[in-house]
Amino acid sequence: MKSKGEFMKDKRLNIEVLGIGFPNKGAELMLCAIQDWAAQLGRETRIVVNWQSPYQKRAYYGLWAKIWHPMDARMRVPYGRAVDFLKKEWTEKLGVVADKDVDLVLDASGYAYGDPWGARKAEHRLGEVITGWKRQGKKVVMLPQAFGPFQDPALRATMKHIVDHADHVYARDSISFGALQEITGERKNLTMSVDFSCLVQARAFEGVDQLSETIGLIPNHKMYEMGKGLSKDRYFDFFVAIAREIQARGRKVSLILHEGQKDLALCKEIMERLSEPALLVERSDPREIKAAIGRCAGVVTSRFHGFASSLFQGVPAFSTSWSHKYEEFAASFGYPEFVIKDADGADVARRLLAVLEGDDAAETRRKITAAAMEQKEACRRMWTEVGQLLH
Repeated sequence: MKSKGEFMKDKRLNIEVLGIGFPNKGAELMLCAIQDWAAQLGRETRIVVNWQSPYQKRAYYGLWAKIWHPMDARMRVPYGRAVDFLKKEWTEKLGVVADKDVDLVLDASGYAYGDPWGARKAEHRLGEVITGWKRQGKKVVMLPQAFGPFQDPALRATMKHIVDHADHVYARDSISFGALQEITGERKNLTMSVDFSCLVQARAFEGVDQLSETIGLIPNHKMYEMGKGLSKDRYFDFFVAIAREIQARGRKVSLILHEGQKDLALCKEIMERLSEPALLVERSDPREIKAAIGRCAGVVTSRFHGFASSLFQGVPAFSTSWSHKYEEFAASFGYPEFVIKDADGADVARRLLAVLEGDDAAETRRKITAAAMEQKEACRRMWTEVGQLLH
């Protein structure tokens, strides 16, 4: 077990990140945020992820792999313990880190703890392992994310167990905070902070300036797959109507891919239904996607981090919603009306253009930018608190 101050004896720091799913650009953006924070610690750090993550992604981001992982706990076979017996030279060659050598666990799930996901997922990811990790002296932090609701008794018990043992849990919004606090009561290790992708710098790429003054559309196939009252056809027609209305008013449209092949197919289907050409943005690096969003005049999105990357860069954006995280995020900028409440695509387009072209357009951007600056400062304070756990 690591004693107090032992983290500083060994210059190398092994940080395991939970909840990062590829090729979700929002998840990758959170990974970039963690890497940026780790890089300024003044110590050699290794970012460690589940060995089942795609090799190409691990190589691209310079990630180390941990063979044993909480999601494998259901197999009841701790096969990763074999790594404990490998000589250091072999773990170095293989790019693997033993579970016992992880110093800090950062849960960056975004939204994975709540009734939509069930008790078993929470148990697999943290509930079954957090007690053992704490006995080993690891620090465990749940970075800012959405939580709840928690109606399932088994899930409530698991979440109380997790909060009881975590060094710190950050809720990303007041509804999430309230959902946890209703289970645990007031806790010093349970506080609120902001989405931590805000500090990640956008990365320009060749051709990004073509997006200037376009209206960016970011569809999400999960809007109809999650059973939120929208069929695929209705959702598809919604985005087509938005694009057509924007083009009819003399504006250009861009389709920005935020995750995977299903969203890519959706983008292409929308483009095929338009009478005028639209730009398709397909980039593998999430920082380049953030740059693309930042070049747009306005955005309509169904991806949370598409919404976040817009407002954090001062770009007015409207978002559809399937959970409280969208409403709470919009409200944190002072614009709850940026969350779409109906499926009238043409009306959504007209309302967004009114924001962009109205007399208050400059003031709206100023307010969004000011709110973004406040949230970035709150994020820096959060990272300072996490860093203090290592001393």
